[in-house]
Amino acid sequence: MDKENPHIKGTLELFEESEKEKEKYEITFMNKKFIVHPHVFSPKYFKSPQFSIENIPINKGEVILEIGCGVGIFPIIAISKGASKVTATDISPDAVENAKENVTIYNLNDKIQIIQSDVYENIPKGSKFDLIFWNVPFMYVEGENVTLLEKSCFDDSYKSIKKFIVEAKNYLRPNGRLILEFSKTLGNYDKIKEFFEEADMDFKEIKKEVVDYGETLGDVEFELFEAKPRKL
Repeated sequence: MDKENPHIKGTLELFEESEKEKEKYEITFMNKKFIVHPHVFSPKYFKSPQFSIENIPINKGEVILEIGCGVGIFPIIAISKGASKVTATDISPDAVENAKENVTIYNLNDKIQIIQSDVYENIPKGSKFDLIFWNVPFMYVEGENVTLLEKSCFDDSYKSIKKFIVEAKNYLRPNGRLILEFSKTLGNYDKIKEFFEEADMDFKEIKKEVVDYGETLGDVEFELFEAKPRKL
């Protein structure tokens, strides 16, 4: 990993700061309170979750899958916006326990299921969704050993992102859609376009926003992309 790269260096500094948290703490997000556990990707330090969760369109009654749920904020907000059921996954057992705690606090265990899974690995066979979402780890690295926490930002050769896009058709209902949060500032956009083409999906940018990370990362542009399988 090129630690002299200012984006990589800045991201690692944010992880280092977040890892100083040794006890659970509380954050407020969209006027709701959430518990954050140590070693879990936290909106206190990273601003991408706020952009995506505030801007993802949710249709009433939708059945949703989120990959990489972290603290578990999106499933709870999605239900409040009218989703009927959300399955949320994370590769990190710390994140899974964190998300389960927040779901229990909001008494939504009947509507939200939290699963430990590497992308689609442990999604129940035959499951279909109206919307699949991931705030992907958009920083491209090759052959790096990264921690489970760092996997929330760094993806080795974009293997996980490729799986997310290419295999999505197996889990989407007819007329279902895939929403991916990305950053052209921090990530390799050409690779993303290649994956959508390989998956035979049409995609479009539905929202973008520039966020100021101060001295750590400077101005970072985030984008939301919506994709749907092409009709035969």
